[in-house]
Amino acid sequence: FYGCNGLTSIVSNAVVPPVLGGEVFSYSNNYCNTTVPCGSLVAYIASSWNDYFPNRITEVLSFDLSVAANDDSSGSVSVETQSCNVRTLTATPSSCKSFVAWNDGNTDNPRTVTITSDTSFTAIFESVEISNDITAAICQGSAYTENGFNVSEAGVYTQNLQTINGCDSTVTLTLTVNPVATTTLQAAICEGTAYTDNGFNVSEAGVYTQNLQAINGCDSIVTLTLTVNPVATTNLTAAICQGETYTENGFNVSEAGVYTQNLQAINGCDSTVTLTLTVNPVATTALQAAICEGTAYTENGFNVSEAGVYTQNLQAINGCDSTVTLTLTVNPVATTALQAAICEGTAYTENGFNVSEAGVYTQNLQTINGCDSTVTLTLTVNPVATTALQAAICEGTAYTDNGFNVSEAGVYTQNLQAINGCDSIVTLTLTVNPVATTALQASICQGETYTENGFNVSDAGVYTQNLQTINGCDSTVTLTLVVNPIATTTLQAAICEGETYTENGFNVSEAGVYTQNLQTINGCDSVVTLTLTVNHVATTALQAAICEGTAYTENGFNVSEAGVYTQNLQTINGCDSTVTLTLTVNPVATTALQASICQGETYTENGFNVSEAGVYTQNLQTINGCDSTITLTLTVNPVATTALQASICEGTAYTENGFNVSEAGVYTQNLQTINGCDSVVTLTLTVNPVYSFTIDATINQGETYHGNGFEVSEAGTYTQNLQTVNGCDSVIVLNLTVNSSLGDVVANTIEVALYPNPAENYTVLEVQGLKEQTKVALFDVRGRKLREFDLSAGTESVRLDLRDLPSGVYTLMIGNTTKKLIVE
Repeated sequence: FYGCNGLTSIVSNAVVPPVLGGEVFSYSNNYCNTTVPCGSLVAYIASSWNDYFPNRITEVLSFDLSVAANDDSSGSVSVETQSCNVRTLTATPSSCKSFVAWNDGNTDNPRTVTITSDTSFTAIFESVEISNDITAAICQGSAYTENGFNVSEAGVYTQNLQTINGCDSTVTLTLTVNPVATTTLQAAICEGTAYTDNGFNVSEAGVYTQNLQAINGCDSIVTLTLTVNPVATTNLTAAICQGETYTENGFNVSEAGVYTQNLQAINGCDSTVTLTLTVNPVATTALQAAICEGTAYTENGFNVSEAGVYTQNLQAINGCDSTVTLTLTVNPVATTALQAAICEGTAYTENGFNVSEAGVYTQNLQTINGCDSTVTLTLTVNPVATTALQAAICEGTAYTDNGFNVSEAGVYTQNLQAINGCDSIVTLTLTVNPVATTALQASICQGETYTENGFNVSDAGVYTQNLQTINGCDSTVTLTLVVNPIATTTLQAAICEGETYTENGFNVSEAGVYTQNLQTINGCDSVVTLTLTVNHVATTALQAAICEGTAYTENGFNVSEAGVYTQNLQTINGCDSTVTLTLTVNPVATTALQASICQGETYTENGFNVSEAGVYTQNLQTINGCDSTITLTLTVNPVATTALQASICEGTAYTENGFNVSEAGVYTQNLQTINGCDSVVTLTLTVNPVYSFTIDATINQGETYHGNGFEVSEAGTYTQNLQTVNGCDSVIVLNLTVNSSLGDVVANTIEVALYPNPAENYTVLEVQGLKEQTKVALFDVRGRKLREFDLSAGTESVRLDLRDLPSGVYTLMIGNTTKKLIVE
């Protein structure tokens, strides 16, 4: 209708999708006032229908449109169609009126669209079958209920539907069932931290569960078993030799002291290791030894026989280097003159002598170093002596001189010998002097050195001096040195106009930057810089609101009624401030809520967290911050569980209660009660079989066939549509033959028996009166023929093997006679 100026209206009673676009109505008179939106018929057919009937293009046709408008223009349009095929559309001028026949699959009763314009046309739409393939996925335990389906198991399903225009529509659903995911996590954190992965936020050891959704939207249950590892603290004591470096446990130090390492334990947690390191000195020992000419020195690892200086590199008892230097002397054979003295009343018996009187004696002996020696003794006889000793030792040591071995203060007596070897009674008065341990606390300023008490250090730390007391005992002095920093202080201060700042050594009244050189409390340099601001007086207007029943007590006010109040206060800078308060009083609020939840749920709205029916109260605040009392009356609706028992006949479907199933089994529907709570409906469906029997029978002319619901006397095929005890179809087909005369008939009245019946592996068929060959057939409960064989005339019994038959009920037909056989 492009350029159709005579167009006045479009009236439709057909089912037309309300979309038109393009230029079909462009430059047409009053086209925007039509009851169908303006637009393109080409887009309407080729594009817009695809929104209503997706994936339903069957073929591309065209139609010719001859337009006879006021400007006598004409033309043709090619159209791609969906839904139903387009035949040929022909339009001829007819006072701008036409009738459009919309087939909808019924050529005898088309729907009519009346269009008033300068042209007319007729279009016939033919029905076509439309196929639509759907691929969908659901979660385990749920059902797919869209597009007319109601299935919960993976598979391919088909729906035969009709489109909106009455065309056939075959919808094929390929359904995937995604499983519910269960994930088990093992994790460990350090003491004092929290595990925040996978939606958890927990800090204590235990087992936690998260109900999440997998990437396919199905339930995902994540179970976390959390272990909390402790933070470790380790104290180490170690010793190295002077000149060595301790490099274990992350340390690299060579001086005695206390060191700390912040590491990680094997479980990734903090591990603080404190090392107390001792540095043992390297030992140097000098030995003096002598041997006799012709012998060897074999002690302390040496084996030498000539005079000289020898060295051994050993280890001390603490594992450090020990250098032993031996200076060896080789002594010759000697001639010795002895001067000796004995005590009165004793004898000199050494060096081979045994004399008791003073004089000169000679012996051929050995020297003191073991070498040959001619000893000449000049003997003196000395009297006995008495000696008194005063001595002092340090605490922790022993006095071992003059034959004593004592470690406590007191008076001790030794019966010894004098220096001349005579009896000597020695009395010892022993004093024990204590050892001293001194702990010093000192501090210096940054850049200074502490030089007292034998120290010379400038870094903060703990230092030790091993000294001696005035008595010569050990004195351990430990210095804990603190290094105080030089302080630089920047002050920001403000005064009111007309005031003076007099703190921190300043005396200034004008804004600016000032400096003071002072000392800190530790006596170190302190540079104080003052930035001074001079503030003006202020006037403040306040707007405030309080809740009904409370008072406004800020800024020096204490008022509880709405109004305007004034306070002469100070500004935040301490200057004069006139504060005007305009106070509003807001009312408190009371709210009553009615709510309901399903059994097992929790109501968590409006600040509540409750799961049982009852009346609960929340004391909250309104948007103005006033008291808001919310009273919740909570109802808990129960969930519903329904168990259905149903049966259908083979070939039909159970479609009640939201189910659409045709196979025996147990099915579940997850629905909602009228209250919106879970309603689980479980259907136990039984499928009862249908039956079909075919009976071949012969009667004589003039006789009537009676049995199985039939009563007929003419040859032919007859059918009985019955019902089983379960109400399912049971079809019996009778093929009846009528013998023309009695001369053609051999009497064949028989009696039949089965035993055993019920049977297991075999049964015996007994027949009496069989006068002609007769067929025997075995049928199952569905009417399917399983076996067939012939019995010869005169046969009286036959054994039937039943071992290949499953347990059930069967029908044995012998001629026109039937017997029920039960196989166990």
